[in-house]
Amino acid sequence: MGSVTNGRPTYFKYEVAYSVELYNRMSQLQEDHGLQWLHGLPDQFIMIFAWINSLHETPGANVDIELVTRIEMEINQVEVILGPSGDPALKIGRTAVHECWRMALLIYLYMVLCEADASDCRVVRTMKSFMRVVNRTKPGRIPDTYLANPMIIAGVAACKDRDRNIIRQRMLSVPECSTPGTSGHDAVRMLEDIWMRTRSQERAAVWVDLRIACLNVTGV
Repeated sequence: MGSVTNGRPTYFKYEVAYSVELYNRMSQLQEDHGLQWLHGLPDQFIMIFAWINSLHETPGANVDIELVTRIEMEINQVEVILGPSGDPALKIGRTAVHECWRMALLIYLYMVLCEADASDCRVVRTMKSFMRVVNRTKPGRIPDTYLANPMIIAGVAACKDRDRNIIRQRMLSVPECSTPGTSGHDAVRMLEDIWMRTRSQERAAVWVDLRIACLNVTGV
């Protein structure tokens, strides 16, 4: 997931053959394995991130409307299985995190595979849905710790100052992002870099801006 949240290419090229059968296997395993317990990221979404990265290296995939439509459908149809919890607030928080990852994945599809900028109507629509979920979720250590990574993706697409301020505040509310020298704090600085450059250049952000920001902030 590092390549997703810092804009850098993956170290290896992966061939991902997404299928219903593989999806079902991941669905059965997701309660006890994978990154869901650590980042709130369902395993099926990880597979689709990898699928998009693989297709991004395939000439012509970005203009294949049927393929893009299929990926959209796959993302929207993923049903995430929530683990048992007797705390209603925790269940609501988990659902919010999953939906934010869903919206972030759609933004990633449009900005990476389709090479759309942040002003694209699909990105704007999805960004609005993302912020609606965030604004309906009570700030706190949980779920904001788990929202930090999808907020990095959404932050690239954020054009409105209000949305940017909310993302900044929510990310800086957790130690993982507020402590200088941490990767989370670097991520906030990267978003600030993108927002400053696009504002000064009077343009919408594109995905490569995240890579440039990573170089400016971390030197890598």
